[in-house]
Amino acid sequence: MSSISHNGRRILLGSAAAGVLILVPAAYMAGSMAEMSQVRPVLSQLDQARQALARQEANVPQEPPAHSPSGIQLSWGAQHVTVTWTRVKGAASYAIFRAEGTQAYQQAVKIGQVSQSGTTVTFVDDGVTPGTLYTYWIAPVNTAGQGPVSAALAARTYLPWPSIVAQGEKAARTAQATAWSQGAWGLLPPKGTTAGTAAWRVGGQWYSAFSFPPSDRSSTWMTKKWTTWTLGGQQATVTPQPGNIYALSGDLPTVRSLLRGAMTAQDMAVWERSGHWYHEVVGMGDSSFPPYALILNRYAQAVALTTGQGTAAEFPAT
Repeated sequence: MSSISHNGRRILLGSAAAGVLILVPAAYMAGSMAEMSQVRPVLSQLDQARQALARQEANVPQEPPAHSPSGIQLSWGAQHVTVTWTRVKGAASYAIFRAEGTQAYQQAVKIGQVSQSGTTVTFVDDGVTPGTLYTYWIAPVNTAGQGPVSAALAARTYLPWPSIVAQGEKAARTAQATAWSQGAWGLLPPKGTTAGTAAWRVGGQWYSAFSFPPSDRSSTWMTKKWTTWTLGGQQATVTPQPGNIYALSGDLPTVRSLLRGAMTAQDMAVWERSGHWYHEVVGMGDSSFPPYALILNRYAQAVALTTGQGTAAEFPAT
């Protein structure tokens, strides 16, 4: 009886040991599977990163862009210059170089770098000085280096409106024009009508567009008529010019002379009435202008004088 009991215990112990041996590997496998479920996403992310890096390395350019920018255009005001150009194949960004005046590229400095994906690329240079000439170059850039530099383009910034007005006023003096009339075949004392008008010194020559009506200037068989001018208290000789303007000469005052110039998109009309100065922005498409005014472009260069009818008359070529 005791032998049977002893053998039964032995069988139970053996069965328990076998169960333990089965459960231990199963627990180990379950733990390993749990760990793998955590590791697998990390391995997937690493694989995705490796693939992305491979794609990036495949797209890295081996050489700088082969072509320089084309279609470059400049537009400007008094305090900015805007540069636009066409996108270059293979360029990730663009370096902008600038030199003052007409200096060569070797004297230029890099003033900015832009990266844009559109067909047209734009850069605004707002670090300029009014009335100054600048030259620009554009170069395409990628990770392999800088490509060829574009051709040079230059722009001269405009002057501010107040400066233009001030220069127009400084180049002017008030002239006195007197229309004389002497009747009875010159037997009666002459009578005169005097008008004050502005004259401007342009290209070293004094000019005015003022004139009396033809009836005050044309003699008849009975009445003699003529006109005299003074400027700065000095007698002036008046010579008609094309466009109904007049050149004044003689021992006249010397002031800083204006340069001749061409019309810009917008210009400034400056004129004087009864000792007061006036100014107004005008455009090339205007049908009429203020009478007896000087028209200055955005560089304070003299473009034209206006007649009493408001038509513009350009200065004669010298």
